[in-house]
Amino acid sequence: DTGIGIKPEQINQLFQSFTQADSSTTRKFGGTGLGLAISNMLAHKMNSNILVDSTYGIGSTFQFAITTTFDTATHLPKGTIQHKKLLLVNNDASIHEVLDQYLHYWQVDVTSCLTVNEAATMLQSGSHYDWILLNYDGNDVDGVQKLVRNTASLYTKPIPIIVLHDVVIDEALYELCSYELLYCNLLKPIKFAQLLQVLENATSLKTEVSQLGSTSKMQEKYEKQAPVILVAEDVEMNMLLITTVLKNLFPAAVVVGVANGFEAVEAFKKQRFNCILMDVQMPEMDGLEATACIRKIECLNNDVTPTPIVALTAGATSDEKEKCIAAGMNDFLTKPI
Repeated sequence: DTGIGIKPEQINQLFQSFTQADSSTTRKFGGTGLGLAISNMLAHKMNSNILVDSTYGIGSTFQFAITTTFDTATHLPKGTIQHKKLLLVNNDASIHEVLDQYLHYWQVDVTSCLTVNEAATMLQSGSHYDWILLNYDGNDVDGVQKLVRNTASLYTKPIPIIVLHDVVIDEALYELCSYELLYCNLLKPIKFAQLLQVLENATSLKTEVSQLGSTSKMQEKYEKQAPVILVAEDVEMNMLLITTVLKNLFPAAVVVGVANGFEAVEAFKKQRFNCILMDVQMPEMDGLEATACIRKIECLNNDVTPTPIVALTAGATSDEKEKCIAAGMNDFLTKPI
């Protein structure tokens, strides 16, 4: 870690939950003080612990050592997909190495290409494949959409397209998974048994739907409501998750996202919201201070109905909840949402 380093007297605090070496770093850099505590717990599970070597102002080195054994993988299932044909669309060497081992073990015939344009050319030439496995890297979603549509139009029975993607997906891929003719989407890292099951199911007559594209009775209930909701959250992944949940619940909702308490207060000055979801720990200004500022603005403006503010926090203690209510929040939700 080439960051700010740690003073010797602060090192003992590092592995305590919800604690940072310097509390001011929360205001400047964000963070919850959970990362090292969880990491050290995982190390303990493997009969180890994390060692720290730090020079204040220069940076820190963290290390651990574990003893383990190799698995020869001789017991892994061979599956029932021998000599089937797969078109792999991927430009990541590390992903290719993993997939090559799996597919070779299953005796699958693989044709590889680097881009969706190359894949489209191969399909138009008349080549037949049992699956298309696409590693989505966050680029060229238009090309992916075109590939999906071309596959559907070229074949009487569309080739199952399986998309691999990171846990943080962008809105374009979400829309693609929701509405296009994808067989399914899988999170990286790629798991041996999960990928084998998907490939086997795709060669049978089973009908799959995209994992991200399901609707619910709850969504139907609220689909005509259009609340305006402010979300204050400094972690992009959490913001994406909360926005996705809100959009599933209220498809017509207007979600305004801000990255800290100061921005939340500024947004509130410009317009009113049906609800505010407020992260507690944020840089610049935390959620408690932002809530107090918003309540003060409402008081000065003689607002008859205060805006509901719901705390979002990883701290699930009663003390944390009391602080949120005392600051003027209406309710309290613990992460993960």
